Parts: sequence; C-alpha cells; structure tokens
Amino acid sequence: MKDKKINWISVSKEELFDVIFNIKQLDMFFWKNKISDFDVHSGKVLVGAVESQSIDSKHKICMLVIDDAYFKDILSWLRVYAEELFPLSQYARVMLYSDYKQIISRGEYLLSEEINSEELACLAVGEALAISDSNIELKNMALSRLSSCYTLPMARVIFNHGSDELLTVCQKRLSAIARDNRFLKRSVSVEQLDRALYFLRSFKAISFYESDVYESVFKFANEIINNNIDSNKDSFVVYEIKKLLTLMRSDSIEERVIAFNNISNHLSNITSEDVANDVSPLIAAAAFLVGRSTSHLFLLNKIGKSFPIVFLWFGIIAALVGSKAWDFSWLRVVKGAERLIMPSLIISDVSPADVSWLEFSWLLDVSNDSELLNDLPKMLPRTLSVEVVPGATLHIRLGGGVSEQEYSKRNDISLRERALEDAVFHFLNLSNKLQEQVFNIIEDKNRVPSSSKKLKSSSGDFRNKNSTKGK
Repeated sequence: MKDKKINWISVSKEELFDVIFNIKQLDMFFWKNKISDFDVHSGKVLVGAVESQSIDSKHKICMLVIDDAYFKDILSWLRVYAEELFPLSQYARVMLYSDYKQIISRGEYLLSEEINSEELACLAVGEALAISDSNIELKNMALSRLSSCYTLPMARVIFNHGSDELLTVCQKRLSAIARDNRFLKRSVSVEQLDRALYFLRSFKAISFYESDVYESVFKFANEIINNNIDSNKDSFVVYEIKKLLTLMRSDSIEERVIAFNNISNHLSNITSEDVANDVSPLIAAAAFLVGRSTSHLFLLNKIGKSFPIVFLWFGIIAALVGSKAWDFSWLRVVKGAERLIMPSLIISDVSPADVSWLEFSWLLDVSNDSELLNDLPKMLPRTLSVEVVPGATLHIRLGGGVSEQEYSKRNDISLRERALEDAVFHFLNLSNKLQEQVFNIIEDKNRVPSSSKKLKSSSGDFRNKNSTKGK
C-alpha cells in the first residue's frame, strides 16, 4: 500500500464537529493534540490527516478510527446532537479499531499468493450469472452486476490484505447482510462461496493439473464428491451422473452432447438439497467438457433456473483449468471483473463507498425500518454501497425481503394482471358501444319520420275532401 504519512489526534465526540468543520483551526488541533500512541479505549475518536496544499490548512482529514466498544454510543450521540456529521463517511474513511489493527499488522503470508486475480474474477462472474433473475448472454453482461456479488469484497480482501483473519471478518459481515430481510435474497450463500474458495485453494495446493482438459476437470469432479462429507455420497443420482461423465472422454462432440442430455434427464429425480449440492459441480463439469472450454456455457441456462449454483462451479472449473480453455466472451468478462479486483487500497484515500460498515451495522441494529438506509446520501437511488472492510465494497439493492426470483415473478404477475385489466376495459368499451348502436337502431325503427307524417296527413285531407264532394 502506497499510503501517505498520517498524523493523528485523539478527540472526544463533542469536539468532532469543530475538528471536521472548523478547517482554519485544524492546524491548531494537530499542534496541541498530536499523539504517537493510540488511545481509543477512553471512548475518543482517532482522527487521521495527511498533508494538504490548501491555503486554509496544512492538514486534510482522511480517516476516523473508533473503538469497537464505543462506536454505538458515539454514533447515537452524533445522530441526536450533531446530525450534520452523520454519516461520518461523507468526510473521511471510517473504520473500527480492530479492522485498523488487522490492516497494519498483516504478516508476510498472503492469500493472494495462493489465488490470483484472474481466478477470483472467474468466481465473481460465476456468482453474477447465478444470482441473475433471467438468462443473460455473457457478452452482454454489464460489469456493474459484479459490484453486487459477495465474491467481489472477498476477492478485494484477498488481493489487498491477504489476511485469513480479515477474510473471516468479511464473510461474517456478508452473512449478516444475507440474513437481513430488508435486502433482496441471493441464490448463492456466503457459505457456498466459502466452500468454493476452499476447493479452489486446496486443488491449487495439490497441483494435479493435467495437460488434457478432460483429465483435469474429471479429477476436479472426483475430488469434490470425495471431499464432500456433508452429503449423501451413495446417492443413486450422483452415481449415475458421475458414470455418464466418463462418456465425455469421447472425441465426438455429438456424443458429448448426447451424454450431457442424458445427464440432464436425471435432474428431475433430485429431491434432496444435499444431493443437489453434490450434483451441481458435476453438471457444471459436464457443460464445460461438451466444448472442452467455456464455449458451451449456454447449456446451463435452463438448468441454472433450478440449480443456480452450477454457474458458480462453472466459474471454479474455468479458474482451475486456466485461460487456455476460455472462449472470447468469458475472457472479456473475466478481464473486466479483474479490473474491479486489482486496484490497490490506499488507506489514506477517502472511501468511494456510501457508508462504512460500523455506521451501516449500527443502523441495522437501531431500527427494523429500511427508511433510515434510504435516507442516507447515495450515488444511486436504490443501491447502497457499503465498505464491508476497508477497501472492500458491496453494492446492496434496497428493497423488501423477497428473493430476486420472487420479485421477478411478482412483476410478471402484475404485468399479466394489468394486461387482463386492459382487455376487460376494452371489452366493456366495445360492449357499451354495441349497446348504443343497438339502442339507436331500435330507436330509429320506433321513430316515425316527419316526412311520412306529412304524407299521411295530406293523403287523409285528400280523402276527406273527396268524401265531402261525394256528399
């Protein structure tokens, strides 16, 4: 991390307003209160600043560090007595003291030496496909979808911090978001992503790669089944699919397509969630082996509606086999995802997120109403970006507690209802018009024309005259 030198002062929550807004006296604050040892256990806020070229001050506030035991009390006080300061993320990067200690005391061992950015990008693309509520062509997928994936903040932690401890913290916080009913539910859980990372790291460690794509993928599928102790390894469906997977060894693509179709036919027999978890990597492996590359991803579109996790396993397989087996569409999206993972964290820079984790988690605790989150200043109207750990941001869609699939179904239902209402409305209009026309026809028949009346009266007069003459 290429951080600038940070000078620190320790202030009380009551002094925080003057420190942030009274820029002209900021230098005086740093001259009188500059500290060398952190003191956060007394409930004070650590204010970090870098050198500034501004005329008003030689210091520019860049960071606010609050102790884990006091942040709720401090934020509650600010919310009531200094509302202009909330959220503090508007003015500087805000973090817990425990996060800051983890960042500055990381060891020499780095997770990024185990998993590279390309492999992490493959996982992110796989998750993005899995949580999509409709079939998306890979070449048309917007990279903004990746910002809502749980994989992205986890990948940022691995790439920027390389710390198992911070990765665990990140996963726990993502799990807390996933459990909250105020946010849209995902079809891929944090636990499934953690399991995917475990397999990716363990398979890379044993280095069993083969020059032949089939052998690499088949060994990968075998390892998943053999290491998955939580599910029923004796399942008949798993056994049959695993047996059919050997037919993918054929050099004929027609035979491989037939084998894939036969594998797909067994999916209707799956009734257990554990068996479904076992089958998903096998299905992903089968789709990959049809084209011996990522070219036949589209085979999973229909299956993915029932087993969305297959897309994540497809991404893991692509990561393990490497770019030699990537088609152009997969390569382009992965390189785009890699650009979101690779930027280095400069801790002294202001965070691009809308809100820090400590402020976000505090808001979740104080109220069950999502209006507090909607009232926060945001870059996008229905999306809140949260810095889960420093340098790792997640975009969260604000909404109800329904899943994206249910949300889509409700939209479809409302559209059908609207179409039905329009049809009934037009039918009633036509009925009214028809009634008017029928009424007019009947009225015309009953109405005697004035000309015929005159003719009748004149003929009557003529008859009367003739009768008179006859008399």
